[in-house]
Amino acid sequence: MATWLVRAGKTGSRENYALESGFAVIGFDEVGDLSGIRSKDQLRERLTAAIETSENAVKNYTNQVWAFIEGIQHGDTVALPLKGSASVALGTVVGDYEFDADAPPGSRHRRAVRWIKEGVPRTSFGQDLLYSLGAFMTVCRIQRNDADARISALMAGRPDPGMGQRLTVGSAAVADGDPDSDDAEALDLERYGRDRITSIIAKSFAGHELTTLVDAILQAQGYHTIVSPAGPDGGVDILAGAAPMGFGEPRICVQVKTGEADAPMLRDLQGTMHAHNATHGLFVAWAGFKRTVRDEERRTFFQIRLWDSDDVITELIESYERLPATIRDAIPLTQVWTVVEDDA
Repeated sequence: MATWLVRAGKTGSRENYALESGFAVIGFDEVGDLSGIRSKDQLRERLTAAIETSENAVKNYTNQVWAFIEGIQHGDTVALPLKGSASVALGTVVGDYEFDADAPPGSRHRRAVRWIKEGVPRTSFGQDLLYSLGAFMTVCRIQRNDADARISALMAGRPDPGMGQRLTVGSAAVADGDPDSDDAEALDLERYGRDRITSIIAKSFAGHELTTLVDAILQAQGYHTIVSPAGPDGGVDILAGAAPMGFGEPRICVQVKTGEADAPMLRDLQGTMHAHNATHGLFVAWAGFKRTVRDEERRTFFQIRLWDSDDVITELIESYERLPATIRDAIPLTQVWTVVEDDA
């Protein structure tokens, strides 16, 4: 069975609908129902008439949409990188192409999917798989480095068997390559950059050292902090308070986990906040949060913030120039400007 990347929009606006409704979805609403399309030439003509763009762009869109309506088969795997968290949803295709004119905009072209894993942390994927999942196009086949078997292992709850191995990353864009393959895709450079930063942090700030990094970020943001030593921490890794001298508000209890966090851990943090007379809590879970925790996020909005690996990197970048030289030496970054690619 093949593995396909099917993204849910530039901002992830279609992610919740896709997961909650059980579909992989793409945009291109303006071309209407494509059920009667029987060839790529027919599809190209429909796209040309509906979308005012360049010939190369139409060719690109034709390859993507054709792959979605005809290339993807029952039993194939769909990977949906989630914009709202540092994770990837994985599922199995169980339906043919269909068009629903009543569905939300950007979700009318769809394939039924049984979502097996709604949020596999990006830290669970080898760097080469993350590179392929960073392809910019909406639809793309992922096949480099035995990707099918490795993603099947992740869907079954096992580790990526290619994790830690030196595997081929390959070219980001091959002009004459298979248009439905990850060998032929432009790369989301921002996502690739974040994944590289994730890899560096995972190596340089493993275990309790991740607490050291979070502490440095909080200090760069103006907080006075105290860090618990390595080992049992009594439910709190960092105490942080606003100036002067940390006596001001907010008074924050910080819990830092390298693994994935569940709802009982969140409730433990709430108890710790009460015991330390804290006004707020910060829960850092490098491998992300189970859905049960995310479901609690709205209820605890005025008390607790959740940071996964992506959030840590966002805060790191925003505070980078104010971080100690030791941190900047361990995570050497530079700013790069690039063109924002279109994404249907």
